[in-house]
Amino acid sequence: MSSSSPSRGGISLDIKPMNKILEINKESKFVRVEPGVTFEGLANELEKQVLALGMYQSSAKSAVIGGWIACGGRGGIGTPFYGGLKDHILSLSVIGGDGVVKVLEGDDIDIFLHSYGILGVIFEIKLKVHEIVREYKSFSYGFRTIDGLCNAMVDITSLETRPIYLKIADDELQKYSNPLEIGKYVLSVTYVDVPSEIPLEDLKSITGKHDGVYISDEFSKKEWELRYDAEFNPKEHTETLMFQEFWMPVEKVSEMLLKYESYRRSHGIPALWFGMLGSHNEMRLELMVMIDAAQYLKFISSKGILHKMMKKAIKLGGGPYTIGLQNSIYMSRAYPARLTEMQEAKEKWDPSGIMNPDRVTSCLTSFRRIDVLFWLASAFRRLSKYVGE
Repeated sequence: MSSSSPSRGGISLDIKPMNKILEINKESKFVRVEPGVTFEGLANELEKQVLALGMYQSSAKSAVIGGWIACGGRGGIGTPFYGGLKDHILSLSVIGGDGVVKVLEGDDIDIFLHSYGILGVIFEIKLKVHEIVREYKSFSYGFRTIDGLCNAMVDITSLETRPIYLKIADDELQKYSNPLEIGKYVLSVTYVDVPSEIPLEDLKSITGKHDGVYISDEFSKKEWELRYDAEFNPKEHTETLMFQEFWMPVEKVSEMLLKYESYRRSHGIPALWFGMLGSHNEMRLELMVMIDAAQYLKFISSKGILHKMMKKAIKLGGGPYTIGLQNSIYMSRAYPARLTEMQEAKEKWDPSGIMNPDRVTSCLTSFRRIDVLFWLASAFRRLSKYVGE
């Protein structure tokens, strides 16, 4: 995760005042913006020109474009159909930690994706835009098992017609947005409403083969309408919503969820989860725990479980969805080649190390130390339970 508090002194830079839309070019279909423009604000202005960016963060109401670039821009609404943010950036104007101003294009842009502010500051972005889509069609299916849910998801992602949005969730998360009427797990998928191109018969065949049941038109429509809110609603109902986000190949999601379900049962934690299909048939999977931080043992146990889930994700070919501050301990294990690349870029772009130290390329602690800490916490929990009995 990220942090806006200077851990060892320094200054915080607020880019939200850099919120101007500099140009909308309808003929050439591009837009130039400052990094503090929100996705919602840009969408509203583009709509006036019958244009759209096409893909957005699920937190589009408040998220800013510069922030999503820093986090990679690969798992948002619309990315399965249009591609990720990388596919839409035409140029970035940046100033490095060394004070040098550059305009990046083509492959040179890649180094600032997933850079989390450790190289410099983005001050202007040129993005490709699309003609607006007015109509969408959504389909929601209830499943009794995780295997059925995930097998259906894998089959749907292999179809030639790509969805705009594909979400999976358990009934615990659905309680706070659109309660499930059928099954224990839901798969919701949305397509651009071109009837001849919606794979309706394939959806019926795939979901039926995996014991999925169509819920209703009303439920499906509501799922699409709630796409910006569903995963955030639980935060309003708990003192502490602890979570970890993963970037996983779709065919490995089932194994992750089955393991998380086993921890939920064995440790008695109030867990829930949500997944959204991103680009390249990979999923942003969010595992959450609703908990009172005063319940010390459950709090530490839940943190330890999420750590174990990250270790499992890395073994399965996934890793943290974002790096930031907290997840820097996983960088060398999940993305070793990217770590080397970022270390070299850090030396080039920020030789004095003034931009977001202790993040991504370095860390205040080590993976092994955290691993031992959670092992000891788990042992203490088991001992305290034994002594209590």
